[in-house]
Amino acid sequence: MKKSLLLVVLLFLPSVVFAQQNILILHSYHSGYEWTRTVESGMTDFLTKKLPAAELFLEEMDTKRHAPEQIFPQLRSFYAQKYADTRFDLILCSDDNALDFLLAYRDTLFPGVPVVFCGINNFTDERIAGHQGFTGVIEAKDYAGTLDIALELHPDTRQVALVSDRTPSSLANLQRLRKVMPLFAKRVDFVELLGLSVPDLQKALKQLPTEAIVLHLDYFRDADGRYYTVPESNALHSQHSDRPVYACTDFKIRAGVVGGRVVSGRQQGETAAHLAVHILTGKSPKIPPVVLQSPNIYMFDYQALQRFGIGSDRLPEGSVILNDSDRRTPEQKQQLWLAMASTGAFALLALALSVVLCERRVTTKALRKSEDRFRSLVETASDWIWEVDTTGRYTYASARVQDLLGYAPAEVLGKTPFELMPLAIAKKSQEKFQSFADSGQPFYLMENVNLHQDGREIVLETSGVPFFDEHGKLAGYRGVDRDITDRKRIQEELHLAKYALDSSLAPTIMSDLQGRTTYVNKAFLDIAGHSSEEEVLGSDAFAFHVNSNKVSLVREALKNKGEWRGELLAKTKEGLEIDVELLSNIVKNPAGEPLARMGSFLDITEKKKAEQEVRRLAYFDDLTGLPNRTLLMDHMELAFGSAVRASNSAAVLLLDLDNFKQINDTLGHAKGDLLLKQVAQRLRTEIRKGETVARWGGDEFVLLLPDVNNEMAVASVARKIMELLTEHTYDLDGSEVYSSASIGIALYPQNGLDSETLLKHADTAMYEAKKDGRNDYHFFSEQMHQKAIERHTLEGCLHRALGRGEFFLVYQPQLDLLTGETVGMEALVRWQSPDRGLVSPAEFIPVAEDSGLIRPLGEWILRTACREAVAWQRLDRGPLRLAVNLSAQQFRQPDFVERIEEVLQETGLDPQLLELELTESVFMENREAAIEVLVDLKARGIQIAIDDFGTGYSSLSYLKNFPIDRIKIAQEFVRDIPADPNDMAIVSATIAMAESLGLKLIAEGVETLEQLEFLQQQGCQEMQGYYFSRPLPADQVADFCRQQPCLVMVPKAD
Repeated sequence: MKKSLLLVVLLFLPSVVFAQQNILILHSYHSGYEWTRTVESGMTDFLTKKLPAAELFLEEMDTKRHAPEQIFPQLRSFYAQKYADTRFDLILCSDDNALDFLLAYRDTLFPGVPVVFCGINNFTDERIAGHQGFTGVIEAKDYAGTLDIALELHPDTRQVALVSDRTPSSLANLQRLRKVMPLFAKRVDFVELLGLSVPDLQKALKQLPTEAIVLHLDYFRDADGRYYTVPESNALHSQHSDRPVYACTDFKIRAGVVGGRVVSGRQQGETAAHLAVHILTGKSPKIPPVVLQSPNIYMFDYQALQRFGIGSDRLPEGSVILNDSDRRTPEQKQQLWLAMASTGAFALLALALSVVLCERRVTTKALRKSEDRFRSLVETASDWIWEVDTTGRYTYASARVQDLLGYAPAEVLGKTPFELMPLAIAKKSQEKFQSFADSGQPFYLMENVNLHQDGREIVLETSGVPFFDEHGKLAGYRGVDRDITDRKRIQEELHLAKYALDSSLAPTIMSDLQGRTTYVNKAFLDIAGHSSEEEVLGSDAFAFHVNSNKVSLVREALKNKGEWRGELLAKTKEGLEIDVELLSNIVKNPAGEPLARMGSFLDITEKKKAEQEVRRLAYFDDLTGLPNRTLLMDHMELAFGSAVRASNSAAVLLLDLDNFKQINDTLGHAKGDLLLKQVAQRLRTEIRKGETVARWGGDEFVLLLPDVNNEMAVASVARKIMELLTEHTYDLDGSEVYSSASIGIALYPQNGLDSETLLKHADTAMYEAKKDGRNDYHFFSEQMHQKAIERHTLEGCLHRALGRGEFFLVYQPQLDLLTGETVGMEALVRWQSPDRGLVSPAEFIPVAEDSGLIRPLGEWILRTACREAVAWQRLDRGPLRLAVNLSAQQFRQPDFVERIEEVLQETGLDPQLLELELTESVFMENREAAIEVLVDLKARGIQIAIDDFGTGYSSLSYLKNFPIDRIKIAQEFVRDIPADPNDMAIVSATIAMAESLGLKLIAEGVETLEQLEFLQQQGCQEMQGYYFSRPLPADQVADFCRQQPCLVMVPKAD
């Protein structure tokens, strides 16, 4: 009967393979990662179905926690020992590290065994070139497929928000997506939310338009360095956005994510297992080629589909829908029951064969499952689990031993615990252990000192229990070691802390949470007038204080905030009232639970009034009330000392208000002071305990951040400050103004070891922030330092050059091509340094402007040019116009017009021969004041020219409203004529516009005949440039004017 039943079953199961086959499954990561679990389930489910007799061996390399280059050699030794007697028929591996391990060690550990891999990104044939028997399936995210289905389900989408962190793998994925984006450029716009902090990301998601969707690339680490789990990251996306969220990996399809065409860990595992069965069943080819098409699937979350009103009929065929509690219709259920009934007979037949064939496999799998469960528990435990034989030698050591003592498990096997201890301790510990072993008794919580591989002493707390063989004879001990080094250190620190409190000169009192005194030190007994602790212990801790109302405030503050600091009036045992400063707080355990109250005092009776006055005068700024330089320097020294003790950093942020001088000069000093007060008030609201904000001087403030862990935290503070200062306009008694700040940052000790150096470096960084457009922050770098030194040196040379007369003027002729005569000269400054030679104006003019030297230099240029120009006016060919460039700083001087008048009277130059050249930006900053000054100049007969026209705030409005005589076409537009048609069009338009407004024209930078001819054809007759003459010394101007240059006259174009 049994043979007949077996025969029937064999007819139904022709594909059963009886030969047992050993398959090693090697994972790169721990099974605690969902990806690893899903890959493994895909592999094992498929193999169990197709090869029921196969023996599966699971190994997890855990390379997320251990660097591959460190753990690979150890794993090689471990596997060589563990599988010395096991012959594998095939190896399955998941992800890159496992494949790399097998490429390196397969031939020595498992020679000739075929390898099938999965989960491999960026695969190329070169990866396995020269290695026989390797095949597998690649992994590739389908960004195009996900975008296609998302846009199909949301046809009104016009924007796709891409969310990613800045980890290397995330940036690599983003780069791959960017290659796909052009395919969708006509349908949607892409916006990248890259590396944002959580608040910034939440804000950005909430502000997305209604026609947007979100593509969750990888956001598991924010800008502040905090890591997020997959559920936390998904919730962050879906809970702060009303727009649908899509992803490209299966483990993200949860917590509100709609779905996508995803990389599936299970599909990866199944595909790899399919290749394995192909090889093990002897099909051709013997080693199939690598599957280069990632087996991605459509996967969606049912709840998310419901949220956005997407029916399953709109999804691609074969889509996997998660979290659908009951999608079966009654008809489907009925069909299911019929199917189950129809297969019942087959199930009964199959059961018999399963019992016969799988009894051994079931037993083996149960044992392996138990082993895997035990191994998972052991290898994930935070303690070191071990086993020793009766000689005390290790026969097993969990992986945790490497974290505790630096040894790989294989390095410990065969050694005794006492070989890992200092000699002075090992003997005593061995005797103690032997006493337990002799009696076969367990031992608990034994403390012993072990030596780390690097020589450090590690205190371990050891517990062990004996185990016995089948005859009841002691076989060894099994136990755990726990690292209590930190606990011992904390205990010692507590002892030292109590000693410090007892010896402290600061009166200190502690009480329980009900206020009953539990401890006082000698300093407290002295100040309160008590002779012994017994007089105080058990009494109300606040009985020492007089003002009951203030005591109530202290109690309330301790209850709500856990801390109070301030001044109180106290009374000694003899009734003497004294002023004390109290710092009181709630002492908490590591779990954050309150344990006791603690207060420390300082008797300030004698010094209070004097210190208050001195403090006000010496340490605080009168205008803003902020700490001044003196107090800031004190705080900096304290912060630096604290940083040294804590092996930490401190940060100095130097803030300089942008455009403050303009506001101050325009609205007056009273409103400038009011702006400084309001800025100070905003800064006060941003600082935390221990931080200092001070007024450094003028419109500069300093923020001192102690105990800084990294630059990202400092950058976050800098961004908050910039947002705080620009969040709202400032109301200055009816005048609303906008002000931002440029911030320079220097770190202690990285950028300097003293206050002066750090502030100097912060100032250098702030200067760079201003150069880069203002309203920004820069960290100091050595490159900045070198540039600052060079700039400082050049500035010093400029100062000396003014006094030594190292500057001289040259003049570039301006010609009228209608008459062929020279009509003007533009004064240009040159610097002949005895040390540097001839220095370019492009090098020293910006430094002069930044340092304020441009004012005396500009005045020298004007005075010298006017004096030298007077001599030209007696030429037979008539007077010459003198063009002089003015800086913005000169123009904004309150007595600017008076200074011009003074120079003209002093030199005797006719005002009508003076033309002042200004750039457009000079008078656009304050139009009303600029018009007033220009009108005053015009009234005196002085001409006004716009220099470099078209490169700044070019506008018909100001050309119409400002009293301007002449436009200078910038060399920038002339230089590339006739090669650049755009420049030619701009010049033509400028000439036409000037003619229509009745303005005069002159083109600068004319260097070729082609440029001259084009300008003449367009109607521009006055020009200057190297084509006519290089700039001339003053004594050559007269000779040049006497010449009759032969100029080509070109008729104006129609």
